[in-house]
Amino acid sequence: SYPTAFINWMRFYLYLVVVPSICCFLYAILNGNKSGSPRLLLVRFLVLWKIPVYILMYSLFFTISPWAQEVDEFMCDPKNDFEHGKVYKMFPDYQTCVAGVPKVMVPSMIPRLIIYLYSVKGAWEYMRCHPDND
Repeated sequence: SYPTAFINWMRFYLYLVVVPSICCFLYAILNGNKSGSPRLLLVRFLVLWKIPVYILMYSLFFTISPWAQEVDEFMCDPKNDFEHGKVYKMFPDYQTCVAGVPKVMVPSMIPRLIIYLYSVKGAWEYMRCHPDND
């Protein structure tokens, strides 16, 4: 089973980032042209909450958080077969793996961050095309 810290992290991300993101996008899209405020809310949510929280969660979770060691050890333990062993197979031994997880995980956020930034660009353009947001 997964460490408690990992489960709590996933819950936090799901309930305080993913679900509100879905709600903001749906609110902006389903509102249509009635008002510009849902579009503005979406941009603010992305810029002020989703992207900063994502960066902090990824960069701090695997490095200096109180549960980083527990999660890094879990990911490197071959008995857990985390993601079919793709993490521990990258390193020659268990200790190197535990020390190396942050070096692998933190840069892995960059592709997702690029997608999020592209989402901000799209949301910004969508917001700007409503007369209420001029």
